[in-house]
Amino acid sequence: MLRDCYAAVTDMDLRLGTEVIHRERCAREGRTPINHVMPLRVLGGTAFLAGLLGFIAMIAKAAEEKEQLTPDSHYLIAIWCFLLAKWGAITYMFTDKLERYDQDAARPLLDSEGRSVSAV
Repeated sequence: MLRDCYAAVTDMDLRLGTEVIHRERCAREGRTPINHVMPLRVLGGTAFLAGLLGFIAMIAKAAEEKEQLTPDSHYLIAIWCFLLAKWGAITYMFTDKLERYDQDAARPLLDSEGRSVSAV
């Protein structure tokens, strides 16, 4: 279980980094980036819920068995699940910001010569 939580956190971190690199490369080349907002949003929401449920379940199990804080206790797994929930929430919030950025980029307020354009 601990390896699964760690693998999910690492996978999310790589996906966010890859998304940023993809968008920067497209901006340099003048291309429109592929829209990954919905898959990232689903990934973030799912990771948040899985981490939250895992955190609650592991804390409850550790409290029920009256465990001490040891390297193989359920409290340590609960910490990893909390981190998974945290990164899931951050990913979900990142997609909202990414979507607003895409909407702003699609409708710039200034044209290429610096004149004001109506934001209708």
